[in-house]
Amino acid sequence: MAAKLRGIPAYIVIPKNAPACKVENVKRYDGKVNFSEVNIRSREEVANKVQKETGAILIPSSNDGRILSGQGTIFLELLEQAPQIDTLVVPISGAGLIGGVALAAKAINPAIRILAAEPKGADDAAQSKAAGRIITLSENDTIADGLRACLGNFTWPIVRDLV
Repeated sequence: MAAKLRGIPAYIVIPKNAPACKVENVKRYDGKVNFSEVNIRSREEVANKVQKETGAILIPSSNDGRILSGQGTIFLELLEQAPQIDTLVVPISGAGLIGGVALAAKAINPAIRILAAEPKGADDAAQSKAAGRIITLSENDTIADGLRACLGNFTWPIVRDLV
């Protein structure tokens, strides 16, 4: 929608098994759907191909400072409604959402607890925390298609240290 409002093309890479409503919403806002296989490697390959062919700017779904900054505003809105909150449970995948929320929350209240929630079949973050380094799964076994990304170089240190 942001691209449509600005009159610029948006090329969206979506796994071929994504819910139809997600695909239809991308199309409804004039996004150009580019299907990938259901793994991170394929998504990255398709995104790189689209970028090379179109000259588009790649905006990752999570591992990007702009994404973290935008997602952090969610906590600010939550804080207005629940100023005494002391624990947050946030979904984790690539960690754009939880990373932005954790940065904002800890800046305001260093004692707040940030807990990550992820499906057992896509538990790379839990495995990464246990190993002390990024673990990337070759496949994710979850119907939660929005939780199939993996930690990256921007998001991992935030998860490692604040979540």
